[in-house]
Amino acid sequence: MSIEPSMQLKDVEKFPRNNNISTKFYLVKTSNDDVLFIERFIGNFVNAQGLVVDESYLLSSDDTQPLFCPYRTKMFFVFKLDFKQKIWEKVESLKDQIVFLGGNQSMSVSSHDFLECKPNSVYFTDDRWYEMDLDNLYGGPRSRIVQFG
Repeated sequence: MSIEPSMQLKDVEKFPRNNNISTKFYLVKTSNDDVLFIERFIGNFVNAQGLVVDESYLLSSDDTQPLFCPYRTKMFFVFKLDFKQKIWEKVESLKDQIVFLGGNQSMSVSSHDFLECKPNSVYFTDDRWYEMDLDNLYGGPRSRIVQFG
């Protein structure tokens, strides 16, 4: 089966893809049997104002220590598979779904079954395993919640 994207690439290109941005990809089956493709955008170096910066921003001639600019998740793109039309459709809201993303497993549940969690949210763990042991300044194990839509 061949599945085509339902939008032009320019629609997705609103968020820059360059050396300052990394991406992670996840496939998730929702509790109502939809299949989601989720792309997570991570700023490799994010300053105190939340802006993605180039690595050269971290160094200056006046400082002996580099600035502290850890990586940080900046946004998600979510697409749902339309099995009949064989296309991926952009999702603007998760509605009552709660999505959990991780390096080993991802899943979705209904907010009606988990009242402790926020509907229309993505919960995710830090799964940049290769950086966790480098330096605690650049991340480390953590989890976050992002209200989607």
